[in-house]
Amino acid sequence: WESLHVEAEKDVLDKFPILKNPPSHHPRRVIHTPYRLYRHILPSSLAAQDDRSLVFLGLVTSVQTSIYAEVSALWAISWMEGMLDISKSKEKMDYEIARINAWCERRYLARGQTRQIASAEIQDVTDVLMRDMGLKVYRKSNIFSEIFLPGFAQDYKGIVQDMLEKSKEEREKQR
Repeated sequence: WESLHVEAEKDVLDKFPILKNPPSHHPRRVIHTPYRLYRHILPSSLAAQDDRSLVFLGLVTSVQTSIYAEVSALWAISWMEGMLDISKSKEKMDYEIARINAWCERRYLARGQTRQIASAEIQDVTDVLMRDMGLKVYRKSNIFSEIFLPGFAQDYKGIVQDMLEKSKEEREKQR
């Protein structure tokens, strides 16, 4: 994990050089293993073995917690029920996890040293989960609304039904 972290931190700083010189802050002494969850939900070791027995929800909070909670729960259920496949190697998942952790440490400083945070990025995190499930990401009626209006819970109305329909279509293709 240490070498992954070093590589991921380099990538984060190359992409966002302003994060190289953070303001003064009080670093936290972290005495526990950092969260290392793919998509903030799934241990990569289980995903790599196609073990669908365990997920962790509720580790990301933001002002859009209700939206994220619904989407992440649907993602987790889709994974556990075999409706979602992850076609990445454990190494690629681990690198993504390391990059998220490096980003959090640089972006959120002391808070980011203790856990994965997606406060300001919660819409992007939600969009990634929607893409993973093959669901429509842009939920508003027009591009202007997508760009300039926040996400609302009603924008995600029907995603469970959408996922069930997608799963039914996939089953029919396999026949």
